[in-house]
Amino acid sequence: GQTLLVEGAAGAGKSALLQAGAGMARSHGLTTLTARGSEIEQEFAFGLARQLLEPALSAAAPAQRDQLLAGPAAPAALTVAPDGDPSASPPPDSFGMMRALFVLIARLAADRPLLLAVDDAHWGDASSLRALSYLAGRIEGVPAVLVLSLREDEPGAPEHLLDQLRAE
Repeated sequence: GQTLLVEGAAGAGKSALLQAGAGMARSHGLTTLTARGSEIEQEFAFGLARQLLEPALSAAAPAQRDQLLAGPAAPAALTVAPDGDPSASPPPDSFGMMRALFVLIARLAADRPLLLAVDDAHWGDASSLRALSYLAGRIEGVPAVLVLSLREDEPGAPEHLLDQLRAE
């Protein structure tokens, strides 16, 4: 498990680098999940997390989805499952939700190595950025790579949360 942060100015090629990396990962048999931060979605809790994980859960057979979301991963169903109700989820900063998302990602990676690619993380919602920091701090030993791109000094970016990611 590794975390990679690609940081640079607008137009430096961060998105192209993430896309190329995702293509290479797919060609090597990794499950590739992607998300992109956006100014419009910044206020929606777990927007990035939902972009990353909902497609994988949608593609899973019902029995597999039940296994992925069992036990400590169960709270994640409220937020990232295709039929989940984000308004019913635990508080965004709760340890239980961050742990649930981590367990879900670890279970997805157990079947096949996983690449999580998040572009424009500087526009990510606070809940997802906290969850990604939590993942980055615990990813060692999980067959997964978390790759994030972000702009330097972007006005309106949640710098304290991005600093947590940088620290990981």
